[in-house]
Order: sequence, then structure tokens, then C-alpha cells
Amino acid sequence: MTRARVPAFAKINLHLEVLWRREDGYHDIATVFQTIDLCDWLEIEVSAGEGVEVSASIPIPGVNIAERAATLVLNELQQLARVRIHIEKKIPLGGGLGGSSTDGSAVLLALPALLGVTLPGSVREGLAADLGSDVNFLMRGGTAAAFGRGTQFTPLPDLPRFSGELFAPGFPVDSGAAYRALSRPGILDVPRSEQDAVRARYEKLLSEMQTKPMEVWAPRCANDFEAVVFAQHPELEVRRAQMGETAPLARMSGSGSSLFALRELPAGPHDFETLSRARFVEAWRDSGLSLPEPS
Repeated sequence: MTRARVPAFAKINLHLEVLWRREDGYHDIATVFQTIDLCDWLEIEVSAGEGVEVSASIPIPGVNIAERAATLVLNELQQLARVRIHIEKKIPLGGGLGGSSTDGSAVLLALPALLGVTLPGSVREGLAADLGSDVNFLMRGGTAAAFGRGTQFTPLPDLPRFSGELFAPGFPVDSGAAYRALSRPGILDVPRSEQDAVRARYEKLLSEMQTKPMEVWAPRCANDFEAVVFAQHPELEVRRAQMGETAPLARMSGSGSSLFALRELPAGPHDFETLSRARFVEAWRDSGLSLPEPS
């Protein structure tokens, strides 16, 4: 029997634009992911036998991504094993913080090591894409840009370490319904010149994030889902405005419903800190498992 206790870190979207519908039915996005040190903890145990069993400290509705991830790994490796996973849930469910996807990412990273097998990076990334658009990023940590469906991303140099305030209202947002409510045009209906202008504006924001203080680039950050979610829950717009009175950047994360505000460190009491790639790797090393090298 082998076991490990590993972290599954949350993320926020510093910026999130929903651009247009792709021909495959998904939407292209322009986003900036940032890992934060808020995390679930997964106890993973592998023994002789067969089957995957997942439990959690709170009820997790719907299909459990950690269970799906374990099944995908076992099938890919063509191995029989009994896998027990217990999730100590700290990340709010349905809050746009990657709370379910990150559990799946932790299983993809940890389970092959516990089985004594190296899973090629390209295979691991393919399994991650099957699980969800942001799972590949959540396996890496730090800061990253994604333009397109979101399964492929570009790692960015770490931003300065920020502290954050988090507000989780306690209700989820249906991501599919939120995308539909935005009513974006199909990509074939968007002139190439307009697509190029969107890309150029996004790349300018990325450049400013790397070269200028947060007070300069934060006003350029947006989240297109706020228009949909705030129309249904106007109290969230009020709360975000209040959070923004004392922080350079206050936004909703993902498709909602959690809100965050970022400030420079030190900032007194706070709910989380941003997590660099190096600190992400260190946390996994402290768990007793070394992360596989990114492909």
C-alpha cells in the first residue's frame, strides 16, 4: 500500500474575456490565470484490488472530477489497483476558483507516482484536457496566459506576491448557461481584423503586467461573465464595488460566483496569497512527491 497527502490549489482569473463561439461549439477566451494558496487536501491511497472510491468532507454534487481522473489514469496505464481518495474541501464549490478541476489535477499528478509509473507529459496533458479546460494550468501553478479554448496556456514570469480578500456567496453559477447568456457570435462572423485587434489588446495587457505596477494594469482587467451574473445577483456588484474601494484590482473569478480583491503585500489580514510556480513546486515537494517536469 502507498499513500500521500497532496495539495490541490485554487486559481483566480485576473482577466477573462469571452470572445466568440468556435466551430466545435466551445468559446475562445483570453484570460490570465493565477494560482492562489487556498487549497483542498487530497489523501490518496493505492493498494491491491480494483476500483476507485472517493469521499469528501462535504457533499460534492455531480460527477466527481477526482474520480474521473483516477479512472482515466488507471485505464491509460492499463493497471488494476484499488484507489481511495478523500478530499478535505476548503475551496468553495461552483465559485469560479477551479475547486473541482484542481482536485482532478492533483490526482493526475499524484496517482502515477504512487503507482510507480511515469506518465508522459503529452499523455497527462491530454487526460487533463478531457477533464476540463483549466486542468492543465492547475497542474502547473504560477501565472499563465491562455488565448483560445483555454486548454493550452503560456506560462508567464511570476508576478509580485499579492495578498487577497475573497468573498464566496455560497451559490454556484452554471457555466454553460453563463456562456449562452453572453450570446457571442460565431468565429466565422468576426472579421479577421477584429480578431487581430482583440489579440493585440490582450498582448498589451500581458506586457503591462510584466513591466508595470498593478495600479497601472488593473483597470484594464475585466471579467465578461460579470454582466450576466451581476444582472441576476446585483448584490454581488455592490460587494465587488466595496472591495474595489481599498484594492487596485477587484473582480469576479471565472464564471462566478466568488469575488476577489488583490493588494500589495504586506496588507494586514487576508484570505489568501498568490502562489508562484516555485512555491507551488515546493508545496508538492513537502508532500513527499516530486512534480513531473512540464512537457
